[in-house]
Amino acid sequence: IEAAGTTGRPDGIEDLCRRFPDSVLVIAGLRPDMSTLAVVSTLRDRAIRNEIVAVMDDYSEDEIPHLIDLGVKGLVARDEGPAKLFEAIRSVDQDQRIWISPGIARKLVGRGNNDLDQPRLTGRERDILWLAAHGHSNDRIAEPLDISAGTVRNHLSTIYSKLTVHTRAEAVAWAWMTGLALQRPPRQNPTTF
Repeated sequence: IEAAGTTGRPDGIEDLCRRFPDSVLVIAGLRPDMSTLAVVSTLRDRAIRNEIVAVMDDYSEDEIPHLIDLGVKGLVARDEGPAKLFEAIRSVDQDQRIWISPGIARKLVGRGNNDLDQPRLTGRERDILWLAAHGHSNDRIAEPLDISAGTVRNHLSTIYSKLTVHTRAEAVAWAWMTGLALQRPPRQNPTTF
């Protein structure tokens, strides 16, 4: 892993992203007057599409679904140290799935109700939601389950309804908050993914 540059200015972040469009952007150590959510939102509004890993200091669990919805692929708690940050960067750079550090996942799970039977999801719905929570696209979810991407969309629609959510990001956040994303789906071949 090599650092392409650093900056302490909001406009400097955009400049770095434009100079290194294929690089993973690590957002860490923001000034107190800057929020990760606001910075990411501004970058997306300006058509910056770099993969992003955010190092989180003080954050609200409510921010997580919004960051995921904006395309942040990695979330690391600052106190987990550089090894977890490097793991997140490598994961995001290599397979571009969502990567959430154990510290943030534990905090999300700790605030959830951990009752996976309420609402009741079928085994197939749990598998699909687990895969979505790990950053897989509908096409990538469909392939190992031997179903079409359209069927995945239909299942996701049913999942949203059961969870009373409206977006994939909200469903993914629910999966992390309840611990579903930390488990292996019961009906999958682990070597498939």
